[in-house]
Amino acid sequence: MPMLVARAKASKASVLIVQELGADQAPGFFAAMGSDWHYDRAGLNVVGWDTRQWTWQASNPLDLSSFGQMQRTLIAVTLQELEGFSGSDKNGSRLGRFASTHLAAAASDLTEARAIVARATQAAEVAGALALAPVPTLLGADWNSRAATDSGPSAPRTILGALGWTFDSTPLAADAKKGIDGTAANYGMGITSSQVVDLGTASDHDGRLVVATTQ
Repeated sequence: MPMLVARAKASKASVLIVQELGADQAPGFFAAMGSDWHYDRAGLNVVGWDTRQWTWQASNPLDLSSFGQMQRTLIAVTLQELEGFSGSDKNGSRLGRFASTHLAAAASDLTEARAIVARATQAAEVAGALALAPVPTLLGADWNSRAATDSGPSAPRTILGALGWTFDSTPLAADAKKGIDGTAANYGMGITSSQVVDLGTASDHDGRLVVATTQ
């Protein structure tokens, strides 16, 4: 957690999209980010924002089909950029929606074949929910699907790509744990650059921070 906070601060990001952040961890995490940060959550998915740049407009949580696993969720937060920041007009009217989700993974309670079905269903549910209000959107996700190898019709990136979503260009390593976390943009939001910051292994798998620049 301290490494993630340090890296997030160093990135100068004004919005943070986080997965797997427990209810008991979120207050401490954003307190460490600074008193200007607020956040909203659904399950383990969280969106936080710097109130010096953004004002809250709406939050839309959604429970996804769980397929017998822990409840998978989507949180989508619509923010309005304040006057004076790059890209905002004199009235500060630029809107952005930032969303976080975490799709199904093969585990002791779900086979890989069943996880593929679950991810496809959940990806379609996420896309459908966000399409209800086509605000410029950046979606951060633990896809549990590797961009390097999962390109079939049931892969989340394939499903979203067919609906107009574009993805970050984060470099992918050869091992199976890389390329699972990433961002996607749609409805007028564009990703201009991205990079992966390796946070090392703190538990049972590697931690990653994806830093995406948008327009």
